[in-house]
Order: sequence, then C-alpha cells, then structure tokens
Amino acid sequence: ALRVMPTFAMRCSPAARSRLAMTTDKREASGFSGEANAITRRTAMRGAATLAAVTFGGALVVPQVSHAFCDEPDPLWAHYVSVNDQVVRVKSTIGQPSTKVFTRLIGSRREQKRAKVHPVVFVPDAGFPMEYLEPLQALAESQRQLLFYDPCGSGASKLSPENATQTYSVQASIDELDAVVRSRLGPDLARKSGGIHIWAHGTGARVALLWAHALGASQSRPDVKLDDLPCVRSLVLESPAWSYPDFVLETPANLIGGGSIASEKLRACAVEALSAANPAALKAIGSARLPQWPVNTQPGTLPPVLVLESIRDESIDSPESRQQLEMALRSSVKVERVSVQGANHAPHLDRNNEQLLRATVDFLDG
Repeated sequence: ALRVMPTFAMRCSPAARSRLAMTTDKREASGFSGEANAITRRTAMRGAATLAAVTFGGALVVPQVSHAFCDEPDPLWAHYVSVNDQVVRVKSTIGQPSTKVFTRLIGSRREQKRAKVHPVVFVPDAGFPMEYLEPLQALAESQRQLLFYDPCGSGASKLSPENATQTYSVQASIDELDAVVRSRLGPDLARKSGGIHIWAHGTGARVALLWAHALGASQSRPDVKLDDLPCVRSLVLESPAWSYPDFVLETPANLIGGGSIASEKLRACAVEALSAANPAALKAIGSARLPQWPVNTQPGTLPPVLVLESIRDESIDSPESRQQLEMALRSSVKVERVSVQGANHAPHLDRNNEQLLRATVDFLDG
C-alpha cells in the first residue's frame, strides 16, 4: 500500500503470448521504416521473447541483475517475456494534424496481476526515441508491464507527408502521452485497477508532471464514477529538467553522454538513440517557456515522487527551470531524492546502474 496523505489515497486504491512486431514487414505495413541496424539487432536478440514463461514453484526464474540488451549479454528473463508493438494514433488538442506513434508494451497483464504490481510508462527526453531507455527493461523482472514509445518525429514514429510541418510543443507531447497510455493501458489507468506509475527522464519529467496535474484536475468531474477516474500512483523522475540552456540543445549527446561511458564506446542503445533522435523537437520543447507550472496548485495534488539525481551530473538546467521543478514538486504528497552513481544526465545508461534500478523498484513497491 502507498504511504501517502489521504488526499491522494482517496484517488488510488490499492499475459498472453505475443509475437514481436519489430520486423521490417510489420513496420512498413504500419507506415514505419526505422533503421535497418536497429531492427536487425532487436530481432536477433529478442527472437526468443515469444516463448511461454517457464516457472518453478509459480515464480519466473530470472538472474539477480540484468542489463537488458544494451550491448550486454542477453538476460535470461528476456526469453520468457511477452513483447507487443503497436502504432497509436494521437489526436491533437491544439489544432494540429493527428500523428502516429510507435509503442512497445513489455510483459503480461496476467503475470502483473498475479504479482500484485502495476505498470510503468516511460517518458523519454524531448526528441529521443525509446532506444536509450533500453537498460530500464530490466524492471520487467518485477513482473510489471513496461510501456515505451518513440515520440513523434523520432525513432520509428516517422512523420507522414501531411505532418511534415509538425510543430513540436510541450502540449503536443502531453497529448501524445495521454493517447499512448489510454490506448495501451486504458483499463490499468482507472482507480479501480490501481493506476499506473510514470518514469520520466529530462524534460520528459515536465510532460509527465503536467499530465499528472491535468489528470488530478479531472478528479472532480461529476459525470465520471469514482472507480473509473484516472490514477497515477507515483512519478519517478531521472535528472528532471523543465528546460535546457542553448548550449545543451545544440548537442543532443550532452543529454546521454558523459560519465563512465565517455571514456569508452558509447553504449549501443545510446548510439541508436542519437542516430534516430529529433533535434527539432529537442530544441522546440527543451527551450519552451510555456506552459509553466500552475501557481495555484494545492499541496497533495500530485502523487509520491522519486527524484533520481546523478552525483556527477553537471548543472545544465537554468535557475528558471529549477524554480519550475521545485514548484511542481511542492505539489506532491511526498518527495524522495536519491543520489545515484551514473553517467551524468542519464545515469541509467551507466554500466553499473544497479543502485538506480534498486532505488526505482523499492520506490515502486513501497
């Protein structure tokens, strides 16, 4: 059970096999091309992921620690977890054309329910595809479902001709997150199902915080039953940023490089993310001054928040960015901060990321 204030507790009460869709034929059929090297690597490494789970005494046998594919040995659990890729259509609330977003859901809802845990949705930094979050797939060992997606214009979420003039904005990113969650995890979002967790990196934290705030504002709707109201159980924010200074936006590698991976070859999933990133989205969202955090937000509006900060992270956000984040965090019922060893602004990419993974699991299970 969550250890939270009554204001939040009132809102939150306490798989089938699937084939990988990460093939050239399926992507092309869905209007996605993707990079051939990424498709080949994932298809080869995850080819056994459609096998039924092997259990002993009702528990899936998995190694103690996994690095989840990012140029590390293929972990045992990856052979027994379901992976389901789908394209989600996003309807804009700000008058833009609808877009298509590539999503990946890892894990089984049946196994998740049996383990009495709840799904996690991952929100990447502006303009970055899901690839660089690949080490976090190790959280699948906890039996919870994990939902990843490529934001519009990045990775496999290529823009169609009618969306070639797409304007990137924070609100468009919020619309995108909302559509992805409701399409892939709609039943789990409801209070009666226990809700979902959000894990966000960089300016993805801004998108997640504003989306969670908007959901909280919908709690007073008289036309929706209490058990059907949307529920975010918690937020995990890695190196959160409201915005970035110009020098950061000029070089996307600033956001996922550095630290222990600077002296070595950049990890494979980080290389893929950089090659499939969208600099235009990063600049537009990463420098956006609006929307700001609502100044009249009451304490207890947001669920518990875990902030993961690298002890080696350089201060790359502005005073205004830090002020906006602190205002948002004051709206949470509880904020925990953990300093982790890691690769500067993206410590989850560090090869020794066990501390970060353990802190995340302990918080989600708390």
